[in-house]
Amino acid sequence: EYEQEWRGQKSKNILLVGDLNYQGDGEMQVLLKARGADVVKVNLNDIVIRGRLAVELVRLIDVPPWFSGIRVYFPDAQK
Repeated sequence: EYEQEWRGQKSKNILLVGDLNYQGDGEMQVLLKARGADVVKVNLNDIVIRGRLAVELVRLIDVPPWFSGIRVYFPDAQK
């Protein structure tokens, strides 16, 4: 748990960090359209994701769901 200032007020957050090793046989399709026309279509298969993953529960509150937002990111992203 740590404090962060947001819009001039202090808020409490929780930071969870762990190692992610995902190897899936799922498929994902990404389609980008512009003015109704397909611009880019990408199919992803056999997805592998590895690295440290950070999940932050931001602006903790006293009622469910107990936080105002969530951040998910890779803190040590490769270049």
